Amino acid sequence: MQQVMRGGFAALVGLSLFTPAVLAKIAAPPPVPDRIARADCVLLGKVASIEDKTVMTKEGAEFSIAIVKIEEGLLGTKGAKEVKVGFHRGENRRFPLLNLKPGQESYFILSKQPGQDFYIIANFADVVARDGKNAFFGTPDLVRRCAKLLADPDKGLAGKDDDRFLTAAMLIKRYRTPRERNKTTPISPRRSKAILEALAAVDWAKIDPELRQSPQGLFMQLGVGEKDGWTPPPDFQQIPAAAKKWLKDNAASYRIQSFVTDDDPSK
Repeated sequence: MQQVMRGGFAALVGLSLFTPAVLAKIAAPPPVPDRIARADCVLLGKVASIEDKTVMTKEGAEFSIAIVKIEEGLLGTKGAKEVKVGFHRGENRRFPLLNLKPGQESYFILSKQPGQDFYIIANFADVVARDGKNAFFGTPDLVRRCAKLLADPDKGLAGKDDDRFLTAAMLIKRYRTPRERNKTTPISPRRSKAILEALAAVDWAKIDPELRQSPQGLFMQLGVGEKDGWTPPPDFQQIPAAAKKWLKDNAASYRIQSFVTDDDPSK
């Protein structure tokens, strides 16, 4: 899967050393479920070494390459023992601990670098300390929970209410994020039905604190319109009830259209 943000950010570690005043000036990253939903690979790993030679992409970006030994593959590792992670070396006044270093143990949320054999950190917050000290960017428990739900989404969709909705939300974000080819394909009828039913069953008056998004916002991401039998009511306050009715009436017949490629680990 192609990531939304390419190469502009590298691994950021050790943010626990920053003061609360400094952290207050850093824009909050997207929620952990968002970042994992758009990732190709999530793992707990340890940096074993840094390769001597850097890699230059055709776009002119230069990456140092860290060899990360996989201690636990959570999503998309496909049995691999190690992965290559590209990052940018150098001084950074705002984020002085930008470099990956041998011996570092972290949770890595990774995206594949197009045309290369390594991954990159697509968001500055996608290296989460194993000890949880940089919890400003997400806790290890939440990273593990989200990655495991996305690795076995059918189980999550059949699980308890909180897991069911979180799984459905991540799948909607994963499937409905436009890709470079910008082509869609329908997902399986069974999974589409399960996602729509999970969205219809949740309390639309609440905003999940981990997602920081309403069920109505997720419904809008589906991209349904008049051709699908959906016409929003003129009164904005009536949309939740009308949308939930549409979901219940169309769960068995509508197919969610996915931008995600065939190598998506959540399929």
